[in-house]
Amino acid sequence: MPYKSNRAVYSRPSTYGGSKDNYMKAFLLTNELNRLEHEKKMAVTKITNLENRIEDVRKEIEAINALFRDANNMIQNDIEPAIPKKRHVTIEY
Repeated sequence: MPYKSNRAVYSRPSTYGGSKDNYMKAFLLTNELNRLEHEKKMAVTKITNLENRIEDVRKEIEAINALFRDANNMIQNDIEPAIPKKRHVTIEY
């Protein structure tokens, strides 16, 4: 097949009833659709990551609150620390 440089890549819309315009419009819409689907996938991933992070922060807050509750219970129960025993030490000269 000989190469012709003066021939257009797309057919003329006037000769074929505007098929170039419809083809290009469909091509652009397909690209837009693919881009939007990709953005949707990225948004779903981002939302999942945010939900996991929110759950981790809630668990951490609950752990900190549990530590404070335990500390308050110890104070309320008047738990006295153990008194160290006195030891007799002899020194020889």
